[in-house]
Amino acid sequence: EVVLADGTVLDMLRVLRKDNCGYPLKHMFIGSEGTLGIITKVALSLAPLPRYTSVVLAKVSSFDVVCSLLSSTKKHFSEVLSAFEFMDSSAISAVREVHPNLVNRFSTSMFPRDTNSQGLYVLLETASNVCSESESDRLMRLFEPYLSSGQVIDATISSDKTQEQETWSIRELIPTSLAHISRNTSLRGPFLLKYDVSVPLTDMLKLADDVCELLKADGYTVLRSHDVPAGCSHNTDLNESLDTVFGVYCYGHAGDQNLHLNVLLSLLGGFEDKDILSQRKNEAQRALDKAVVSSVVHRKGSISAEHGIGQQKVHVIEKNRTPEEMAVMRSIKATLDPKNILNPNKVFTMPNCSTSCKEDA
Repeated sequence: EVVLADGTVLDMLRVLRKDNCGYPLKHMFIGSEGTLGIITKVALSLAPLPRYTSVVLAKVSSFDVVCSLLSSTKKHFSEVLSAFEFMDSSAISAVREVHPNLVNRFSTSMFPRDTNSQGLYVLLETASNVCSESESDRLMRLFEPYLSSGQVIDATISSDKTQEQETWSIRELIPTSLAHISRNTSLRGPFLLKYDVSVPLTDMLKLADDVCELLKADGYTVLRSHDVPAGCSHNTDLNESLDTVFGVYCYGHAGDQNLHLNVLLSLLGGFEDKDILSQRKNEAQRALDKAVVSSVVHRKGSISAEHGIGQQKVHVIEKNRTPEEMAVMRSIKATLDPKNILNPNKVFTMPNCSTSCKEDA
């Protein structure tokens, strides 16, 4: 159910699985971020929690192996595959810094105690309400050729719910670990900058590489390892030799082609007052924004995979959508909300928006 700008109530609370009767209006309001109408009621289809799950954590040699594993898993476990995540070694290092005991519970072949160890990690989960005694055996058979060829360096299947939870914690603690590292009062950082993008699967890490190369071309220092960005402000030698440093961390939902690109920005160098440091931070963030948007557009991706546009990305949506698409979206907005009173200046701006609209935004 949706209430429009003029007070009209649209009752679309049908619970039919198939309904091809005219335009599917409800989908127009989903994801519109309150700019077309206010959603007041929803009908949800609920499924029971799966009774049986299997969780696998694997260290792999390259992102090509990630893609191959995903393809094989979909082929053999399509009916029960519930998650397929990936993480790079930098993301794992962030978790290790904040939660060392958790990471150290795993084997040294999975997580070497050398914090500069490189590699990529896959976490996959199968879930079902039907008990299959051979599920673990099937998963191991899937991984055997990858292990024997060296494409998978190590793999482990959780033996119980406690191990499953610990394995999932490795992935789920990445964003909070990075937030913890950046949680300080220093004017030099590190500052956590987060991007939620989607690109074709094979381009996920290539996009991160594109961003790094563009930043380097602008004269910035870019690191793909964890230790220096987090602790650099305490290292005198690094302070003298480096200026603005970007530490890049990659993880996300490989099964959904969704990359969470997180960056720790550190301002190094000699003594500077807070105004200059603030200026340097703003300049660096603009350079990073530009690099990310340019790379996403080049790879034919989306600047917002899950989290929406809001007002922070209003200035870049037109770089990610064609003029024709923007014209249709503005036409819909003008028809349903001609006075632009519903969440004005979110998602995109309207050309005839009054000053009062901008002030309200």
